[in-house]
Amino acid sequence: MGGFAQPPSRIADLVPARPDLDGFCAVIVDGATPRDATVGGGSYRNGLVCVGGIWKVAFSDGHAYGGIYCVYNTVVTTITAANTPVQMTGFDTNSPFDGCTPDHTQDHITIDQAADYQILSSNTVESVQSGGATVRAAVMTNNGTAIVGSMVMEGETSGSAGGTGQFTLSGIASLAAGDTVELWIENLTDAKNFLLKHASLSVTMVS
Repeated sequence: MGGFAQPPSRIADLVPARPDLDGFCAVIVDGATPRDATVGGGSYRNGLVCVGGIWKVAFSDGHAYGGIYCVYNTVVTTITAANTPVQMTGFDTNSPFDGCTPDHTQDHITIDQAADYQILSSNTVESVQSGGATVRAAVMTNNGTAIVGSMVMEGETSGSAGGTGQFTLSGIASLAAGDTVELWIENLTDAKNFLLKHASLSVTMVS
């Protein structure tokens, strides 16, 4: 991986701040070889992006990352019918990010750069009503269009209301620019609702 033409602390010396260019990209030259970039606010690698008139380092090869999470969530995920996947709702915080766009208000992460990504989701699911249930969870893309690789699991919640079960999903997948990454769940037993009390979903570029 190539380095910066100058140390990151001197990036401002390379390209002056330009408030009128917010959202635009600039290429960092590595020796005599410019790195990849798309001028006009598209996807880019090893470049600068103008934010609030200040040029900031975009991201280096293999270092795009981001996520969404919630802790002690109280937003119930409504199950419309047994064996019917629904998108997990209740994420309330974006984790630190660079090179992708987490959006907890939409309960998904948008991929900015086509590449291979490590995806991780760790969760505690709670039964809202009494009676145990079998829960299936999966990481999916583009509003539930497809399961990401083999990232699907099944487990049990305990029989009483408030009974919990834990699950973790992890895998590597090729994602395209513009893909959204989401967490979906379904009740394989009945139509009783679930509460994902603690939940996280994150992506990290690996190639």
